[in-house]
Amino acid sequence: MLPLSEKSFTKYKDHILQILAYALNLIFIMGAAYFLDLDEFGIFSYKFVIASIFAVGLKFGLDSVFQYFSQRVNFRGLSEIILTLLILVLATSALICSFIGYPEIIIYVIAALIAIDEIFYSIKRVEGKAAEFLMLRNILIVTRIISICFYNSDHYSILSVYCYSILPSIIFYLVQVLKKYKSEKMIMQEGLSQNGSFQDIANFSLKTTFSNLMGVLSVKIDIIILAFFVSYSQLGIYEIGARWGFIAMIPITLFSVINAPIISKLGKRKRKKHLLVYFNDSRRKVFFITTIYFLALILVRLILAIFDINWEYNPLDIALILATGFTFSSYFGPTGTAIVMLGFPGRHLVRIFISLMINILLNLLLIQYIGIYGAAIAVSSVLVISSIMSQILFQNTLKAIFKESHE
Repeated sequence: MLPLSEKSFTKYKDHILQILAYALNLIFIMGAAYFLDLDEFGIFSYKFVIASIFAVGLKFGLDSVFQYFSQRVNFRGLSEIILTLLILVLATSALICSFIGYPEIIIYVIAALIAIDEIFYSIKRVEGKAAEFLMLRNILIVTRIISICFYNSDHYSILSVYCYSILPSIIFYLVQVLKKYKSEKMIMQEGLSQNGSFQDIANFSLKTTFSNLMGVLSVKIDIIILAFFVSYSQLGIYEIGARWGFIAMIPITLFSVINAPIISKLGKRKRKKHLLVYFNDSRRKVFFITTIYFLALILVRLILAIFDINWEYNPLDIALILATGFTFSSYFGPTGTAIVMLGFPGRHLVRIFISLMINILLNLLLIQYIGIYGAAIAVSSVLVISSIMSQILFQNTLKAIFKESHE
């Protein structure tokens, strides 16, 4: 028998390693903030956000494709389809960028590397080897942190370090995928034909990309709008605070990943009572963890208030404003994930779209009057509104699914 702590680690090792990756990435970003002056860090933050958004488009939902189609199409057939789509997307986007002259080559390269890295990560998740991938990723992030201690003259140096640090992982798993591709026979499993698969996968990828783009814009649009209204130094201050505020989002994100397959299974089996027990248990855990972090932020803010620090904008205030929204949202639990896993992604998409539009309007309005605090208030307000909408949709979804159930 394994000890309880060892059992827990074995069960949740992927999530523990993912938390470690979040922590190491935060150290990397804070390291960049330490070595660069505020203007340079603001430019770095803006370009990195643009690359992250661009990466969602470049991966074209292909990371989700492996998870949803791996049981319907064999590895070799699926690899050929995904490789074809990836080449088409990368080539088309590169051609468009060459004509319009945007973004900078470094932004495009980072976006492409992030996209490919995420696709390989999805393959390892399907194979049940996510921990192996995350271990390598964390090692590379550590080398990235060490590297910026020596290469930190400007934002371009930091971005270049990021590029070089992600390459070994991509090369390593590219070799692995090619080896597996060669060893697989071209035998389609029962389900879709090869031609049908391409069309279905392309349609699935397009819908997923649209949904993912709106999702990432809903949490990144504040940085983009701020870049047009405030200085890069103020943008840098906001990014420092936002990074600490967004830590409050990690619990609900991780529990969403854990809960997704179980919620889907219970929904298909019409087990309402079991689903609600499981969901509410997870919801309470998410809210408890997020609340502890929120209270810790308040404590740190009160301690720092003792010292006479002349802040134009206090990053901890920004973190607290954002954490307030995430804490409120965590009370309802991962309702968005539940709606999708219960078979109603359209409702989730509408909610994200409405939230994004409100977010844009509030940011445009508030930033003009109270600067970067306005961006934080806008995002936090939208989190509250969005979580309430999601809760209402979740309850309506349960009624729609279980109206004929005896439970």
